[in-house]
Amino acid sequence: KTEVEFLDNSRTFLLKGVYSARPDIKRANAHNQWLLFRKAEPFNALASKFFGARNRQSALNYAVRELIKNHAHDSIYGCIIDEVSRDVMQRFRKVNDTAESVIKSTINDIEEENGVLTAVNLSNYKYRGKIFIETEKELPKYLKAVKISSRKGFTDKKLYNIYDVPVTEDITELKTYLIDVCVLEPFSLTKITPDKVCSKSSIKTGSGFIENEYIKIEVLNGAVNVLDKQTNTEYKDFITIIDRADTGDSYNFGALKNDRAVKAELKTFKIKAEGAVRAVLKTVYEINIPLNSDSAGSSKRTAKHILNLDFTLYNQSKTAEIKAQWINKSRNHLLQTGFNLKDKIAETRSEDLYKTVKRSFDADYDIYKHLPAERGIELKTNTAPMQRFVCAQNLTLITKGINEYEVNKNTLYLTLLRAQGIISNPENPSRGTPAGPPLKTPEMQRIGFNCQEFAFLFTDK
Repeated sequence: KTEVEFLDNSRTFLLKGVYSARPDIKRANAHNQWLLFRKAEPFNALASKFFGARNRQSALNYAVRELIKNHAHDSIYGCIIDEVSRDVMQRFRKVNDTAESVIKSTINDIEEENGVLTAVNLSNYKYRGKIFIETEKELPKYLKAVKISSRKGFTDKKLYNIYDVPVTEDITELKTYLIDVCVLEPFSLTKITPDKVCSKSSIKTGSGFIENEYIKIEVLNGAVNVLDKQTNTEYKDFITIIDRADTGDSYNFGALKNDRAVKAELKTFKIKAEGAVRAVLKTVYEINIPLNSDSAGSSKRTAKHILNLDFTLYNQSKTAEIKAQWINKSRNHLLQTGFNLKDKIAETRSEDLYKTVKRSFDADYDIYKHLPAERGIELKTNTAPMQRFVCAQNLTLITKGINEYEVNKNTLYLTLLRAQGIISNPENPSRGTPAGPPLKTPEMQRIGFNCQEFAFLFTDK
């Protein structure tokens, strides 16, 4: 029995651009689903059942209802006017604040005053690696904690005690520490005694490189090279960042005839953090993006965009994390980061709503050779949806709310930003018929600060 996806758009519109429309909504949804269903709910259940904490399920039920309100198909896809988008983001803030309140209140219920740190593993698998701790206290030396930041504020103990009103004099320094732990069993509470602290570190740093037991990331000759130490396979010029014109709308990417992708250049790099638990390599890319694009072409005037990409490796972790931050100054364009593999990509596996889906691709397909779309036709693309991860060859990409990837020859792309300003463009060259009303949505251009987080690791499959 063969299972197939209904992704043939030769006779009907699939409107695949919705996977990348309004990335702020996608990112907030991924964060809140994880926070609510993987942290707050199981923690509330365990703590109230076994440790005497107050059961706050009613508050969590409220958060679930608010989250579901944002899952109406136009809302979660982002094919909405700006006013509705603001309402959606406000609901996400309510979900986030409610879940965080439940977690912190529950910690306050069960926290012991004996000075022994307890870690909670709410997953169904063993965990080893990093733990972040924010506290006003000095941590015991045996934890080998690394202070990574601090801020001024009230302690949770003060904020969540209804009989103790915070006043200005209660503001104190809250320090964030990083510790490295050995195995935590699934669904467990573990007291972090000296034997639970990892005593060995494989973290190394040098001039332009960071590495651990599994991965080495190095800047060399203006490119980021990556070594998979498990198989001793080197990927030269592994990371690429490109931008293309997008004259489409919220429903479909609009490929501009004769458009050429602009590639970002790696300008500077430095070791941002180093130690036994983690190492961070900061890279700065520069790319000149046309200020605007439409059916007549891209503007000759460009805006210089600075993209900061921080690569982070943790001790004991096979995963390399990347945080991309930039200020968007241009309209109607598509910004992507690509991962260059050894061979052309003929197949991917990605997490869908219910299972992992295997898809086949023509790595040489070029949408620009089929422009413009005939009336009633939506052009085929090499993009596809994903939930949390996508795999190609022996590479796995994990994201926080990036729901679209693309295959082009031997490069696997993630869509960082698809800046658009209209719900349905009647002149979209990739779709021969309007898909909705031509309502202007200037906030969908995402002018201003943007952030995306993703990670990669190598497997033996």
